[in-house]
Parts: sequence; C-alpha cells; structure tokens
Amino acid sequence: MPRESSSLEREAYDRVWFLGDPRIGKSTAVVSSAAKAFGPGYVINCGRDSGLLEASRRAKFKFDIVRDEAQMEDALKEARRGCKEGAYKWVVWDDMNLYASWLENALEDQTRNAKGEPDGRRFWREYKKRICNILLRLQDFKAHVYVISHYIETGGGLIDGQTDKVGPGVVPLLGGAARKEAPGAFNGDIVFMAMSTKVKGERSFFINPIGVYGPACASLPGTHELAADVGVLHEEFKKASSKQLAGKAR
Repeated sequence: MPRESSSLEREAYDRVWFLGDPRIGKSTAVVSSAAKAFGPGYVINCGRDSGLLEASRRAKFKFDIVRDEAQMEDALKEARRGCKEGAYKWVVWDDMNLYASWLENALEDQTRNAKGEPDGRRFWREYKKRICNILLRLQDFKAHVYVISHYIETGGGLIDGQTDKVGPGVVPLLGGAARKEAPGAFNGDIVFMAMSTKVKGERSFFINPIGVYGPACASLPGTHELAADVGVLHEEFKKASSKQLAGKAR
C-alpha cells in the first residue's frame, strides 16, 4: 500500500552511533543516562565487564557478554524479545569496534591457504555484510538503539582502491568499505564524545551536520555541543524534528 510522503518524519526512537577516545566515559554516560531517561534497557557488551562498572553504580540494566557470532545471535534475539515485550526501552551495543576486530580476524583466518596467506577478496566482503547486517537488525527494534565505539585514527598510507581511513562519513577502526558504509544505517546521527569546551572536567556530545566525527569537529562551524546525556540528546532531536515539520507546513 503506497504511503504519502508527508507521513515521513523522524522515528520515535533514537538510532545513534557514539564515538570517542578510549576511556573517555562513553559507556558510563550513555548507559546511565539512557536508563535515567527511558527506564530499563539491555547492553550487548563486547568489551570488559569493568567498562560497565561505573554505569552499574548509577543505574540498573541487563547485559550479556559477547565474544563470538553465536553469542551475538543470542544477544540480538534477547534484545528483540525484550523490546517486543516492553521489557527493554533501549539497547546499547558497547565497544562495537572490539567485536568488529574479532570478526575481521575470524573471517580472515577462514580464508587462509596452505601457506597461511589470507584471501582479502573473500573475507572483506563477508565482513562488511555481517557488520552491516547487525546494524540493520538493530534498527528494527522498537526501542532506542545506541552503538558505542572507540575513535582512533590509524596511520599508514592507502593502497590502490582502499577506502579512506578518516574524513567525512568515515568511522575509524572498521575494516574495508564497512567504515564508510556502516554509518549510513544511522541516517547521519553520529555523535562524538569529548571533554567539554564549556565546563571544565565535564564531558559533552558534539554533533556535526556535515558528517565529520573526531576531535576536529568541536571547532567546526555548525557543530552543536550538548551535555553528555542521552535524555538531553533525545530532546534536541525532537526539537530539530519539530522545526523541520514546521518548515514543511509553511
């Protein structure tokens, strides 16, 4: 059944990817403020237990440890069940880059020949497909979805035909074309977390409208700085959506 274009507006649920330096406090800020703003939630934890320790002191939530694809499938099923039944109001995939790193190594090993040489033509395509598949499945949950990963710019020049490692629309630490294609699942809602430029010792979320993620985005024109609080970010998204709808009405 065709739908009218006027019915298109921002989803009721957030779909946000958070980037930031390691140990800046991404997990604590996102998980604890999501619980405060929306209630019970679920964390797909691909990092260390200790990464959630401070958040657990501030809020209650459920989590599972994920170290391989079988555990990831179980976690996605649990998240889907909880969201469908209303038990989870939000889902966080934490340290996504650690899972991506494990997956890259696992798929690479599967393509090694008798000499131990991997076949990149085979595993990079499969790697991108699996990473993007998880991100797309997360979009279907009737709950707020937040993905957290480290922002670390790796050095080294590009070989012929290789996807840029940094720049607009690129998420570092993902292998191959995934670092440029995976962010598309979030419709531009990618947030960089860093120390506040306004309040000493506090953390902030930085949102850049042209898709530049990283330390440089804080000083770029058009970048918005918000308190590192998911509830505050959600309200900001709602305001932006209301302004867009008002503009269409005019």
